[in-house]
Amino acid sequence: MPEVMSYVVAPELKHFRYEDLKAICEVITLCISPDSSVRPSMRELCIMLESRIDTSINVELKASSLAWAELALSS
Repeated sequence: MPEVMSYVVAPELKHFRYEDLKAICEVITLCISPDSSVRPSMRELCIMLESRIDTSINVELKASSLAWAELALSS
């Protein structure tokens, strides 16, 4: 699923980690499960995402040597 989802990522997001997209896809899959007993609570969702996705700016800046320029242009 993440391979397909990478095509719907906004073009402005030039640098994203495939691992982050995979984690998000897995969480989405749990959330839309027809079996309500499988669906996680909001607390569980937060824990899953916070433990698997680093949202610090350093991650984005490490992804590309051009990230600083992109960041400056976008602000």
